[in-house]
Amino acid sequence: MTAFEPARRSTTTVPVTGSVAVVSALASWVALIWLGVTAPTHTHPLVYFGLLFLGAGSLALLIAGTSGLTARSRAVAGRLTPSFVTGARNLVLAMWCCALVTDFLGCLIVLGTGGRGGTAPVTTGMVVAVFVITVVTAVVGGVTSFSVRRAYRLG
Repeated sequence: MTAFEPARRSTTTVPVTGSVAVVSALASWVALIWLGVTAPTHTHPLVYFGLLFLGAGSLALLIAGTSGLTARSRAVAGRLTPSFVTGARNLVLAMWCCALVTDFLGCLIVLGTGGRGGTAPVTTGMVVAVFVITVVTAVVGGVTSFSVRRAYRLG
């Protein structure tokens, strides 16, 4: 094994975690669109911005997952360079941090603005779905970041 090859013992988990991240991101987008469409009438407009923040967390998860899948395909083709490995490792970590921040802000906005100013309160189903989307995005993003960073390290 040279200094620029991926570690052999953990590269098999990268396609699995990358695929799970992509599927989780797409499923959370479907759930967020459903929440936005089925929101009660006269819902506070900031609730929709909170849903957009949660969608941004899902986008970060999608980027992290595709980065892991791209790194795996380059490793199979033998075209891993040190700059690419460093970029992929930094990208998945940055996307996980971005997902954590945007999901926290999305939860805060949705839960803080629902029912304010005489608008319709946020339903219990929406609150549960927001928490589930936040937890799934944070956990899957963390696992993806950990597995990609561990599988593709320099030296």
